[in-house]
Amino acid sequence: MYSSGNPTNIANPIKDASARVDIKTSSGRLTLFETTLCEKISWENLEARTSLDPQGYLNAYNEKDIQLICCQSDASTLWHVPLIVQTRFIKSLTRRMDISFSWEFFRDRPKGKEAVKYELTIMEPNIPTSSEVTKVFNGTSNSFAVFNIYPRYFRVTGSGDVRSLEQSVELVSGDLVLNRGDPEWWSFYDLGYLGSLGCGKFPGPMAIIVSEETPPCSKGTSSISAHIQVDDHCKRKHTQANTNTQVRNDCRAMAGYALVVASTALQSHCQWVSPYHTHEVSPLSLTMGHTRSTQD
Repeated sequence: MYSSGNPTNIANPIKDASARVDIKTSSGRLTLFETTLCEKISWENLEARTSLDPQGYLNAYNEKDIQLICCQSDASTLWHVPLIVQTRFIKSLTRRMDISFSWEFFRDRPKGKEAVKYELTIMEPNIPTSSEVTKVFNGTSNSFAVFNIYPRYFRVTGSGDVRSLEQSVELVSGDLVLNRGDPEWWSFYDLGYLGSLGCGKFPGPMAIIVSEETPPCSKGTSSISAHIQVDDHCKRKHTQANTNTQVRNDCRAMAGYALVVASTALQSHCQWVSPYHTHEVSPLSLTMGHTRSTQD
């Protein structure tokens, strides 16, 4: 089973997810389907685990790090594009047309990379023809299919990157439907049988995610080491030159500054309390010289 090798690492599951489908031409981009209504289901709570992973792609990973993402098939946004804009956009479909699908996942860590995005552009022969899209826009048809849109399995790394699971090859296909009403809205239906197994009848965007665990404190380690080394050096210097006030003061400043750097980095990433008592650092005044010795 996959292991980071670090027993102090903690789970870092997906907290929120969203999915979006855009159509792009030389005239620009229109968002067809977008939803932020995505359920996150722990792999451990699923009865259909074997059916959802028939090739055993996930066997090497800890079940606690795996989630099933089930998004609603109806968009959480409405189709409010004015008719005149659609008419102009239709004219550009014959020149060049791409369709893109993007996932966005949100986690608690690492700091600065809480949100990660995975976007793929689908091109011929997996996209509909310009005439098929035009028919949906002008009301003579309601839907078109897009094939091989995105990988079914993803891995979100501890460092904050999102990738397809290396050994998997399955790609998701789907139907895009423009629902006629007042107002109108788009729907996305997963055409694969795994979608219905995991997310029920008429599933929307669906993916299986391995979200790797992360260290509780991954920043400032080098600065802590520097503090320890400087502090040990100062203790030796202090012993050798016990009466030299300048040596003591210089050492205190050096060790205090190293700890300030470590404390600043760590406090920006997680809750951390220094195990070292040689110098006290005020979190409100983390600047060189704002240290106080607790021992002579």
